[in-house]
Formats: sequence, C-alpha cells, structure tokens
Amino acid sequence: MIRALLLALLTALATPALATPTLYDVTGVSARDVLNIRAEPSAQARIVGTLPANARGLEVVDTAPNGWARIYDGTRTGWVNGRYLVRAAPVAAPQLTCLGTEPFWSLTKFDGTLTYDTPEAAARALTLRAGLTDGLNPVRTQAMIGGDSGGRLTAVIRSQQCSDGMSDEVYPMGVTVILEGSGQSSRLLTGCCRVGR
Repeated sequence: MIRALLLALLTALATPALATPTLYDVTGVSARDVLNIRAEPSAQARIVGTLPANARGLEVVDTAPNGWARIYDGTRTGWVNGRYLVRAAPVAAPQLTCLGTEPFWSLTKFDGTLTYDTPEAAARALTLRAGLTDGLNPVRTQAMIGGDSGGRLTAVIRSQQCSDGMSDEVYPMGVTVILEGSGQSSRLLTGCCRVGR
C-alpha cells in the first residue's frame, strides 16, 4: 500500500501539471518510434492508435491523477502518458469552436469574443461577460456567458467524447447552449467542441 502511494506521488511529481483544454506537442519520443494512444490512462490499457514523434497541436482535454492526459488529435480521443507532452509554442491564441446540427449553428471563442452563427441569420459578436468552472471539477466542466443588445448566450462545456451526428468525427468536448433574448423564445442547443489554432 505504501509502495503504491509512493509510486503515485513520484509519478505526479515527475509529470508537469497539464492545463486543459490547451494545445501540446509530443516530446521525448525517438524519431523512429511512436507514442501510443490508449483507451484508458494506463500503460496496460488497449492501444487505440499512435502518434508520430513529431506530432503537434494535440488538444489535452482531461488529465488523470497518475499523470496521463486525454488528447484529441483532430480525429480521435485517447490517453497518452503526460511526460511525453510539452505545451505548444503560442504561435496564435487557441480558438474554441463548437458546432451543432439540427439546427446547424456554430459558436467560436477567440480573444475574449464569442461569435454565434447560423445559416439563417448574420453572425452575432457577443461580449464575453463571464467564464466559470466547476469548483470540484474545473477541468471537466466549464461555462461561458456572453451577450449583446439582442440577448444572452450561456454555454456549458463538458470534457467528454462527443459526436456531431452527421460525420464520423469524434470531438473531445460536448456543449449545451442556452439562448435568451427580448422578443424571442429561449432556445436550448447541444453540440460538440474542439480547440484549434
């Protein structure tokens, strides 16, 4: 029991804390080797994919107490050992993009501005009024509140695998959006999110 606790403590100290959702690059993997993506945060878990030694722009969307990180590489999610990740150079501010179908809509967060867009209406640039996190689980649940003269938008984002229902793509986060405003009925939308450059 004590040996297991010491091992967990040493692993936690050896692996830097990973911020989420943030972009990371693979590091410390031989050029002729790959980094395994696993189904669970464990070296014994089933391998579900691999990343090349020079993989860049991976989105870390969740972390485990043992130093493993759940990543999204643009097509799939899975777990990798966090010691092989380094924060990507801040070439440009990351952009959060959320998408929904039935009806189609998008929500983009970039540099403190939220943009809500649908095929039926002009894009709305909303001022980001608040960003909130769950005090018990800030990595898994986050919220944003934005508004303009037409009303308020609240988006609750959860770290979970999400499918848009239209393609085979699996996103690393799910979102629930509530739209409220004067002269219109309130709406509830659901969709998926990702972080990108």
